[in-house]
Amino acid sequence: MIRLHDNTRMISDLNKTVDYWLETAAYDLETGKTLLRSKRYPYALFFGHLALEKILKALVVKKTNQHAPFTHSLIMLAGRTGAELSGRDSRSLGGIHGISYGSTLSGCEARLLSEMHQGVCQGKVYRD
Repeated sequence: MIRLHDNTRMISDLNKTVDYWLETAAYDLETGKTLLRSKRYPYALFFGHLALEKILKALVVKKTNQHAPFTHSLIMLAGRTGAELSGRDSRSLGGIHGISYGSTLSGCEARLLSEMHQGVCQGKVYRD
C-alpha cells in the first residue's frame, strides 16, 4: 500500500519529468529552427522530430502518471496520450519519422519539411 507522502513524492517526480521533457523539447525546437534557417534540412527535421517526441512523452506522462516508453515512434506515443488521430495525422507523424530517420531528403521531402516547419513554428506548446 502506498502512503500519502510516497504518492505525493511520485506525483512530484512525474511533474519534474513532464517539465524536463517540455524544457528540452523547447531547446531542441529552437535548435531545429536555427538549422532550418541555415538550410541544414535533414538536421532540422531530426531536431523537430526530437522536440515533437519529447512533447508527446510529456503528454504521455501527464495522461498516464507513468514514465513514457523508450521509443521514437511518434504514432505510438500519440496513441498513448489518448488523442484520436485522423488518418492525415497518422500519415504526418509516420512521414516525419520516416524522413527524420532517412539519410537524404528528396525535393518532395524538402517541400514537406518546409510546410511542416511553417505549421510547427506557428503553433504553441501548452503544459495543461
